[in-house]
Amino acid sequence: MKIAIVGVGGVGGYIGAKLSKVTKVDLITQNPQNLKDGIVLIEDGKKSFYKNFSTYQTPPKDIVYDCVIFAVKSYVLKEAVKNIENNVSKHTIILPLLNGIEPYEILKNSFKDSNVAKGAIYIISNKLEEGERLLLPDSEKAAVEKTLKDGELLSPFSGGQGIGK
Repeated sequence: MKIAIVGVGGVGGYIGAKLSKVTKVDLITQNPQNLKDGIVLIEDGKKSFYKNFSTYQTPPKDIVYDCVIFAVKSYVLKEAVKNIENNVSKHTIILPLLNGIEPYEILKNSFKDSNVAKGAIYIISNKLEEGERLLLPDSEKAAVEKTLKDGELLSPFSGGQGIGK
């Protein structure tokens, strides 16, 4: 399976690194040279190194991906679509991992013949410096998960009520 991750910040870098352990992954980023030494994930204070991936600013035209995961900021999504549209076929699965529902609509309209899924990810990952991604320790993840479960997370659309209450 040929997989492309478009956007290699906290989320895209994490997913790309983890997937690279089990399959070939291409990371599409504006600065591929920044990943020449690989990606370091820091989880619970332990560093893991990942380097089994290819990086491109624009993928070669002869590559057609089976799956493209978009993990860019919403304000550059349309530009990212143009950058990879020649590498997508009607069999390609498109998975947006961006905030909101608008990215799904943009991708659905841009790749009319492809399979565009609705995606969501719950991860707390930060890009520290080029090549390094920090994930929260399990104790902090548990606190966030408990907050989400209990509905204590406030939403601007909930009138001050917790989500799910």
